Amino acid sequence: MAAVTADAAVDLLELDEAAVRELMALAPFGQDNPAPRLVSHGLTVRGSRRVGDGSHLKLELADASGAVRGAIGFGLGERAPALGARVDVVFTPTVSTWQGRTRVELELHDLAPTA
Repeated sequence: MAAVTADAAVDLLELDEAAVRELMALAPFGQDNPAPRLVSHGLTVRGSRRVGDGSHLKLELADASGAVRGAIGFGLGERAPALGARVDVVFTPTVSTWQGRTRVELELHDLAPTA
């Protein structure tokens, strides 16, 4: 991962809906108040596919605790990891609702193979 900064390292299990909503209460985000960037290390890729025109990346990631989160990486399609790969990711967590189901998702800023 090339010189990407993060505000804190977290395990996916820590990122429940309540915790993410607390972080989002710090909004509005912008130049003087950037959205929080978190990092998680050693996540296992359980699902990986390119979406949209192929330039975006949709992942399903799991940590050692067994917590699983979906992730989207806009413009990261070319960097799609293989299933079972272990990766480190920098992201901003979000809460999304689709078809009546609310879940925590990760908006990826960067990813790299775990060293």
